[in-house]
Amino acid sequence: SMPQHPPGSPRDTALRTWTDKRSGMFRIAGQFDPKSGALLKDRLQGVVSALFAERTPSTCPTDAGLKQDHLRALALIALTLGGSVAGERPDGGQTNHRDSTADPPGEDRNGDPATQTTSRHDDDDDDDQEWSALYAGGPSRFGRPEIVIVLDARQQTVEANDGEVVVDWGIPVELPAKALAELFPRADIRPVIIANGVVVHAPGEMNIGRTTRLASRAQRRALRAMYPTCAVPGCCVAFAFTKPHHVHYWEHGGPTDLGSPMMRRAYRWCMVSDRDVQAFVDEGYLVVKGLVGADDVAAARLEAERFATGFYPADGVPDDGRLLAVHFPHWVSDVAMGLVRHPGVVDVVSRIAGAHLAHWNGKVKCMQSMLFLKPPGLQGQAWHQDERFIPTRDRSLIGAWIALDDATIDNGCLWVMPGSHRDGILHPFKDHGRPDEFDPSDEAYGFDDSSAVPVEVQTGGVVFFNGYLLHRSLKNRSNGTRRALVNHYMSSASLLPWMLPKEAFVAIADNRRVVQVAGDDPYAWKGYTEPPDRVFVRPASGSWNAPTPVDSDDAS
Repeated sequence: SMPQHPPGSPRDTALRTWTDKRSGMFRIAGQFDPKSGALLKDRLQGVVSALFAERTPSTCPTDAGLKQDHLRALALIALTLGGSVAGERPDGGQTNHRDSTADPPGEDRNGDPATQTTSRHDDDDDDDQEWSALYAGGPSRFGRPEIVIVLDARQQTVEANDGEVVVDWGIPVELPAKALAELFPRADIRPVIIANGVVVHAPGEMNIGRTTRLASRAQRRALRAMYPTCAVPGCCVAFAFTKPHHVHYWEHGGPTDLGSPMMRRAYRWCMVSDRDVQAFVDEGYLVVKGLVGADDVAAARLEAERFATGFYPADGVPDDGRLLAVHFPHWVSDVAMGLVRHPGVVDVVSRIAGAHLAHWNGKVKCMQSMLFLKPPGLQGQAWHQDERFIPTRDRSLIGAWIALDDATIDNGCLWVMPGSHRDGILHPFKDHGRPDEFDPSDEAYGFDDSSAVPVEVQTGGVVFFNGYLLHRSLKNRSNGTRRALVNHYMSSASLLPWMLPKEAFVAIADNRRVVQVAGDDPYAWKGYTEPPDRVFVRPASGSWNAPTPVDSDDAS
């Protein structure tokens, strides 16, 4: 038999590189043993902080998640090229970025005329100059490991640990004591003293008011000392898997002060409790109130108007202009893509999508979005199961139904059959024969729907439901519009045999027109299929055509 080695062994360290055959982008996927990973993570974060603390490159995306991905990529380039970062002193410290900027255009660091290059686009020239300024220089010391020593003045803490030093590595793997000893000579040591949960001493400024929304590194050290785990009562999620959160919202004037209040909250895992997760597994649906903020809702409503008025290119638009739904708005709309990646939605999905699986790892991808426009009098959709249309290999399909208006019984909210997903069977379907109540889609049958319940939800709330759950909506009998954006997600580990050409071999088919939203993509080596530059719509009445299948090469 093969020799066994413990989890997190350096033997498992690996790096894969390839070039995407469609986009031409160079891609990297890898995994590292915990100690090397911690060093690499700190080093990347150090370079990101040094490069972009006070300025953002013009190439940076506006989406918050994509922005951080972009900055980390630039930091990796800087490290790989072996250069220092702009604003770094020879001793490894940082100078003020306002005083230490890029070299003057047209000159190198010695004052000589810079070598001129030719680019296809003027914008590319600007990017090249900007990036070369970032990556120029000598060896870098950024990324030194940092060790925070927490001294807790509470006597009971020492007694509880029998006087032993507690090492929190921030990862779910135990490391030998020698790993800590090896890091000490190269590390920056930061002492933090706390008493009864209050920081008595910590290096750096703890109260920075309204000067910036994000917590500083000094504040994060103190927060780590205050909250070894999530600050939400009863939550044991480790600090490394949480995010800073303003209890007094920044939008409402809340300052970025340690005691203002500002605390560490496990945004990823505490949007839903363990009880909520179990309820989703048992009942097949979960409602999270107020998950999407007013600004995002307003932006989505504006996009709905744009789709309805032909602002975006679309196929299948009926002559009367009455639309039931827009399929794949995230293909063309940055707003829709932002809601696909919405951190609150993604955090919940990454917790519950595969909660029924024994070794769920929270890795999630999105394959579809649908924008439902439901003006007064428009029909609903009869009983159906989404897995019938979007098959997964592990029953992990999950819909995130974002209410862009208050959804009520009167205006056609969702109805669900609690627990109807448990057997994992797909029901037969037939013509519903009720064109006044439902759209032209067919209807699932063969079950008793007497246990059906309406799911009324206020604007900004999100209804999450399993792909096997029977659900429907009724006609909008109100005088107002009821809009909703529905994104569909699934486990990244599952292949996606969906929208396939006839010649595809279903057993290994995998539609790669997906967006990775949580964790790494185990199939990233396959590359991704670029979406078309237009969407298709479902009319309010009459028949409609399904979208064009992906190419054979894209489904392999």
